[in-house]
Amino acid sequence: RLDVDAIDFAGNVDNLDGGDPQDALYCIYTSGSTGKPKGAMSTDRMLAQFWDARNDKAPGVGVNFGPLNHGMGRVYTCMHLRKGGVVNSTLKSGMSTLFEDIRIARPTHLSIFPRVFELIYQYFQNEVTSLRAKGAEKEAAERQVVESMRYTFLGDRLLTGVYGSAPTSPK
Repeated sequence: RLDVDAIDFAGNVDNLDGGDPQDALYCIYTSGSTGKPKGAMSTDRMLAQFWDARNDKAPGVGVNFGPLNHGMGRVYTCMHLRKGGVVNSTLKSGMSTLFEDIRIARPTHLSIFPRVFELIYQYFQNEVTSLRAKGAEKEAAERQVVESMRYTFLGDRLLTGVYGSAPTSPK
């Protein structure tokens, strides 16, 4: 049992429940995007470090498209709320409106799944190919697309981003 009052935000992130900081504290669902769905174990120490905001105090604006029963969706939402930030949810549960939602929300931070990076890269490649078909040199086309995407594709104030992935499973 986690004693939230035992979290010492001044520096001690160990031993929140009186047990070993490496003991499993909870198991949360993973989507199976890298294989079969599975449970991810989090330790006492991992949860304490998550709530310890000493190194990450600036509130931000985020867009959450992960479900709250998924580790990444839950952590991302809690991360912004604990810092006094804002979390926008996507309009639809799939990714059909994701990039439009991101442009509207203009996030300062994104935490996304590997599949979304693939879609971003695919968009980049398509735009470069389109410019090259019109006669642009490859490097010039890439620079132009990067500059355009910086201000339009992912909003215009994105500062940081991370991705989450689980180890791949055999099936």
